[in-house]
Amino acid sequence: MFILVPNGPYRVASSTLKLSSGPRLFRNSKFRKAAFGYFGHMWELYAFWAFTPVAIKWFNIQTSGEISVSLWTGIVIALGGASCVIGGLLSQKIGSQKVALIALSTSGFLCLISPMLFSLSTDLFLFGWCIWGIAVTADSPQFSNLVATSVAPELKGTALTLVNCIGFTITIFSIQLLGFLQNVLPIEVLFIVLTVGPIFGVWNLLSRKFG
Repeated sequence: MFILVPNGPYRVASSTLKLSSGPRLFRNSKFRKAAFGYFGHMWELYAFWAFTPVAIKWFNIQTSGEISVSLWTGIVIALGGASCVIGGLLSQKIGSQKVALIALSTSGFLCLISPMLFSLSTDLFLFGWCIWGIAVTADSPQFSNLVATSVAPELKGTALTLVNCIGFTITIFSIQLLGFLQNVLPIEVLFIVLTVGPIFGVWNLLSRKFG
């Protein structure tokens, strides 16, 4: 990168400096707790999406139902986009941290009671899964905001890149774990495993001062 100063352009190794600052960011309490909250969110999100078709197919098998797996998987995922917009508007009134806390707590609760959803009627099962699809995504942009606002302006890009890279790495492990466990556990209890993420995320959010 070049910057202009009165005596001419100088090259500044800012990218190197910012990259080396990455590990030190975790010494910042606000950044660390926002990042850990995001990691808990990512443990759940993509595994939930990846195994929603499995859940719907299993519900059909158990109830001799005819729910369209592709259609309703698409609806559940699409609802996440709408929830991000709603969460963004709500965050302007109550703040990103509270929106993230509400969304993560709701999705975590649904993880915990997920076996019960399979015993409901078709309409209630789909309703519950759609609410889950809304809650599981609404906190995603809020965590990005919490991470970005917890560091100095010149480190925002580094902070977001670092957190996103770690977060998406975590999704690999949660998806692979559920892929293994679906051959070991009944499908109706599979999603309880995802509860660990929201619990971890909520704990970090609650230990971080609002504002």
